[in-house]
Amino acid sequence: MTKKEFGITVFTFAFAVLAFVLMPTQTVGTSMTHFGGINITPRIFPIFSAGLMGILSLIHLIQLCLQGAKRKKAGGSFFAADPEDSAVWQVALVCVIMILYVLIMPTIGFILDSIILCTALAIFMKSKWWQVLVSGIALPIILYFLFRLVYVTMPTGTLWYGLLG
Repeated sequence: MTKKEFGITVFTFAFAVLAFVLMPTQTVGTSMTHFGGINITPRIFPIFSAGLMGILSLIHLIQLCLQGAKRKKAGGSFFAADPEDSAVWQVALVCVIMILYVLIMPTIGFILDSIILCTALAIFMKSKWWQVLVSGIALPIILYFLFRLVYVTMPTGTLWYGLLG
């Protein structure tokens, strides 16, 4: 394990904890689906995915620490040498974009926030113009209507209440 890999794993775990705390507050509505006697609300998926991400990153962190301890016991360094070309800043930038996505969703709503997110990520990945257009505009709108099909209400944003209401 390198110091950067260790740092990314710790950052991923911290992001999972933040998502676990913040994501459920982003879902609105009280719609429920009854599945085998279990009430499934819109909060279930964000809680499940953030919890799973946290558990998996914690497992990865433990594996990295065990590898480092084994390396140190063999007389080496706890951390391996860092590779020349690292994508740490790219990973960190995507994580920052995702955190901003979660934080501004209550204000500007799911559709506009998702359009900004998908467009930014498509540009960041150096996609072609038509890929940016499809993933940046069409994908969030399609997802919005797919969520509506299963009776999941997505945040509309408080900004629009002031402008339209």
